[in-house]
Amino acid sequence: MHKEKEGHLSESTREEDIVILSLSTQGGMLGSRAQRPLSMPLYKLKVWIEDSKFALRTDAAIVIQRNWRGYKARVYFAHYFWTRYYEKCINHYEKMATKIQKVWKGYYSRKYILNFYKRKDQLKLIIEKNSYYLTHITEFVKKKSDIEKEILMNYKKEVQKTQAYKKHHLISTAVIPGVYNSPFGQNHEAENFLKSLCFTGKKPRKKPPDITHEGYEQLVSEKSAGLQKPQGPFLNPEQVMRKRYKPLNPNLQTETDVDHLVKAWNKFKTELSQKHYGNL
Repeated sequence: MHKEKEGHLSESTREEDIVILSLSTQGGMLGSRAQRPLSMPLYKLKVWIEDSKFALRTDAAIVIQRNWRGYKARVYFAHYFWTRYYEKCINHYEKMATKIQKVWKGYYSRKYILNFYKRKDQLKLIIEKNSYYLTHITEFVKKKSDIEKEILMNYKKEVQKTQAYKKHHLISTAVIPGVYNSPFGQNHEAENFLKSLCFTGKKPRKKPPDITHEGYEQLVSEKSAGLQKPQGPFLNPEQVMRKRYKPLNPNLQTETDVDHLVKAWNKFKTELSQKHYGNL
C-alpha cells in the first residue's frame, strides 16, 4: 500500500513537471511566472498553474484586441483621409469652375450685354436729351414766371384801381387842392394816378352791327329756334325776335348830316381851286 502511494505521487509530479516545462517554453508570455522553485507544495503548484493559464489567456486577449483595434483605426483613418481628400478636390474644382464662369460671364457681358462704346453713345444721347429738356424747361419756367408776374401786376393794378375809386374824393379840383397835392409843385404819384382814372362810370356804347336782309332772317331763325309761345296775350317768339333785331331804316332827314351843305360847299371850293390853280 505504501509503495503504491509513492508511485502515484511520483507520476503526478512528473505530469506537473511536464506542464511547467510546456508553459515555460512558450516564449516570454508568462515571464517570471513560469519559473518556480523546485520545493513548491502541490496545492501551490496547482494555483500557480491556474494563474499561469489565466495570464496566458489574458495576454492572448490583449494581443487580439490590440490587433483588432489597430485594424479598425486604420480603416477609419483611411475612410476619413479619402473623404477629406475628395472634399478638398471637389472644393478645388468648384473654385476653378466659379473662376472660369466669372471670367466667361464678365467677357460675355462686356462684349454683348454691357458694351462700353454702346453705353458711351447711350450716355451721350442721354446728356443731349437732358440738355434739350433742361433748356425747354428753363424757358417754360421763365415764361410761366413772366405770366405769373403779369397776372400779379394786373391784380395789383385792379386792387389799386378799386382803392382809388374809393378815394376819388381826395383828387384835386380847380378850386380846392387835394390831399396828395404837393405845395412844392411836384404832384404825388397817387395824385397823378387819380387824375389818370375816369370816375364817371360810363361805358362806351357799342355800335350795332350792320345786318343784311339774309343775315337778319338767319339771326331771327336762330334766336327763335326752340322757343315756345308763353301763355297769355303775347306774341310769337319769331315776331318778338323780328322786332328786337329789326335793322334801322332811317328816312332822308335822319340819314343826311346836319352840316352836309357846308361840307358840300367846301368840297366844291377845293375842287374849283385845284382846277384853276393846281396843287400849290
